[in-house]
Amino acid sequence: MKISKPKLVLSLLITLVVLVSLYLWNFQRTMELKVEAYLLSSKEYSHEDIEQIDTHFGKAPLVSTEVIFKDEPLARYFYKEENGQIYQYSSAPVKGVDPNFTYRHLDPISP
Repeated sequence: MKISKPKLVLSLLITLVVLVSLYLWNFQRTMELKVEAYLLSSKEYSHEDIEQIDTHFGKAPLVSTEVIFKDEPLARYFYKEENGQIYQYSSAPVKGVDPNFTYRHLDPISP
């Protein structure tokens, strides 16, 4: 059975798209699990404290994991991995900008 060149190219392209999608999904899931493990073990939170954990790809290339805690649903905390370490690098309200917002789950800044 002979496969035509356009069908072969299309098959390879579809395979490549599927493989890249699976890789990105796996990477996102792995980051979410790493951040969750960091929060549970290093910061001593419980599963019940965490409302949501989502990993996003951004500019520069930046991979950021966003955490929303159940007791503070209007705040987002951002974590990333650098040199094998997970750390919190930013926080923001879920919507809009509020300079007077008090964040309850800020990590102390490391020297």
